[in-house]
Amino acid sequence: MPNPTLDEAKRLSRKGVFFVCASCAKMQEGLALGKDGCTGVDCGSPVRRKDFPQYEGSLKDLSSICFACGSEDILAYASVEGGERRFGICKDHLEVIDRYIAPGDGLAASFKKVLIFPRVDKALGEFANAVHAI
Repeated sequence: MPNPTLDEAKRLSRKGVFFVCASCAKMQEGLALGKDGCTGVDCGSPVRRKDFPQYEGSLKDLSSICFACGSEDILAYASVEGGERRFGICKDHLEVIDRYIAPGDGLAASFKKVLIFPRVDKALGEFANAVHAI
């Protein structure tokens, strides 16, 4: 199955699918087969402590866009401990992740192996304002 266009990926992302997943041929293949998700085995996003290991799409540099929404206004980068990829996070999704890793949140364990660090060309104050629990 061919890679989806970026417009197709943005359309699917607006429906709640992570942008990186939405731009992957395996997601399109799964949807074409009537599945709820992709055909990748043991693949996933940082929410699953994965770094999209089976990604097959047109995005060459996952650090240049927010993995969740595709925004190019990246405030931070993240990588999964032991993973090979670095991916971008915009301010809005950095704040969402911050809420997920707050003490007592059930999703906190998902992000324990995700390493988040600021862009060096962005003001550290802006990064600090977006993140409280890291």
